[in-house]
Amino acid sequence: MTGFTLGTGKVRAVLFFSLLFLLYWKAPRFNGVNANSRFNLTKAIVLDHSFIIDKYYANTMDWSHREGHYYTNKAPGSSLLAVPIYAALVWQERARNLDPLELHTDLENLRRADLFVTALPSVVLCFFFLSFLLGKAPARGPPLAARHAWIVLFAYAVATLAFPYSIMLWGHQTAATFLFLAFYFATTQRRPALAGWFASLAVLAVAGLLVYLWVSHVSASSPAQRAQTLLKFCLGALPVFLVFIGYHKSCFGGWLVLPQNPLYHNPVQVSPEDYHKLFGVVGLPSAHALFGILLSTERGLFYLSPVLALAVPGFYRWLRAPGERAQAWLAAWIVLTGVLWNISFNGWYAGQCVGPRYLIPFLPFLTAALIWVRPGRLFYFLLAASALNMLAVVAVDTQPETVHNILTDKIYADLFSRSRLWFRFAAMTSVAMALFACCCLRIKLPGARTAQNAPPSS
Repeated sequence: MTGFTLGTGKVRAVLFFSLLFLLYWKAPRFNGVNANSRFNLTKAIVLDHSFIIDKYYANTMDWSHREGHYYTNKAPGSSLLAVPIYAALVWQERARNLDPLELHTDLENLRRADLFVTALPSVVLCFFFLSFLLGKAPARGPPLAARHAWIVLFAYAVATLAFPYSIMLWGHQTAATFLFLAFYFATTQRRPALAGWFASLAVLAVAGLLVYLWVSHVSASSPAQRAQTLLKFCLGALPVFLVFIGYHKSCFGGWLVLPQNPLYHNPVQVSPEDYHKLFGVVGLPSAHALFGILLSTERGLFYLSPVLALAVPGFYRWLRAPGERAQAWLAAWIVLTGVLWNISFNGWYAGQCVGPRYLIPFLPFLTAALIWVRPGRLFYFLLAASALNMLAVVAVDTQPETVHNILTDKIYADLFSRSRLWFRFAAMTSVAMALFACCCLRIKLPGARTAQNAPPSS
């Protein structure tokens, strides 16, 4: 595998990732009840040394209640990651005689925690995503395929839901980072312990990674060596898994009792059918939900980011590429598992937000298939439309009310009617154009002479 090295395009890499971090840092943030629920747990841990959010739950409806106390109903990962950041902020504020719970200070602390827990990991994810994509470039024929790898990175970072959810403390993009890093270290670096660590942080797709680690070693190792690889993976995952089940045991009385259990969940968000579902949330897959998350004008993934529709033929070519089948099947398995989970979830529509947010952890794997798509006029047209949609969403509102057509009835309707939003949109679009320009610069692959990329084929 060739991978990404700083010696090939160091200036371009520094410029691209600096601009990307600037975009994520300066983009407007629309944190609401979801982010508040996660941050409430962080505050309780730092200020009260407890998981109980009784003092803070009034700013959110996303809570669970057990034995007279309130808890966040979110996965604890983002909240726990924010603890050292928030602790440092509280220490600094108290040294200046500031109240960390004063409204303005509290909101600023939430934004700063989001920057380190969501935006920064998203940039790290993009770095490893680029490394993965450039590893495919030699098979596609450098230098054109190498430039295409950069453009696929742009597609992921700016033209998908990864962008709006990299600027909110919602946990999905952080999970995407850990899940992709688990995939990356399992499939390209052969570091099962590290892959297990990141997989446990993401929780999802562990079974698929285990199967891949076993199958991919069949011809290269003995059964004992394969078993040792799986053991390293499991040992890497064990510490975080123990924290995960210990947290739920402490808060909800059972090692695998989730906060969404109807017995404890906010009654406003519980229906009678939930009492008969697995973990209180998982039922049978729904065709209506499948259409809703992929194609509907309310929140459809392919409607908001039409360039991702090209990932379907991309996967077909990836699966047929020599030496790529195992890795392609693993990526496809992760995407299909995510879709199946989403359409089986009782709240598949994901509340008041833009797009199918429960699919965000799986977007790197879906977008990766675009490396196998011919970059012609259709590709660039859909990429431009997708990027403009995401820029408009971030400029207007990442948590809009549900309307029949989210783009025409809400996002663009507001954008065209309010000059302040146009200024935001124009400023972010200029940064996005600079990012795209970085992707189109000259590139030098290891072992290849520097060359000006030819224009893409139509």
